[in-house]
Amino acid sequence: MVYRPKQHELPEIQTLLSNYGMHASAEHLNRRDIALAARIEGELAGFLWVGLMASNRAAYIDKFVVADRWRKQGVGNALALAALAECKKRGVKEVHGFIRQDASHAASSMNALKLALGADPHPYTYVRGQIDFIEAELASLNRSIA
Repeated sequence: MVYRPKQHELPEIQTLLSNYGMHASAEHLNRRDIALAARIEGELAGFLWVGLMASNRAAYIDKFVVADRWRKQGVGNALALAALAECKKRGVKEVHGFIRQDASHAASSMNALKLALGADPHPYTYVRGQIDFIEAELASLNRSIA
């Protein structure tokens, strides 16, 4: 379900992101950063992009979308866990990002990350967390949901 997307998938990724007011370019699929996609039944169900800072010790979440049709089916969770695993593999110690809360994202995995990081309820929240702490919190949330 979760994999590294190829350049030829960029138009489909751009369409998904544009539905949520975001944009992606060919740079978002480079090999240096972490780009992950999820497919279900051949359909692009989600996309997550994590940019690596120069030292590779810190990263930032910039694009994280799950299509409405596939929400509450574990897509966002699978993308988040795969991104965290890749961050750990690359030696990332800290993750940063802005998490948006609105009608489209109110029950999304972005809010699971927000909850895991102890962020406040403002519409746009800047979050920062240590990778081991985020991983443990997401694992805990997954156990409580299951």
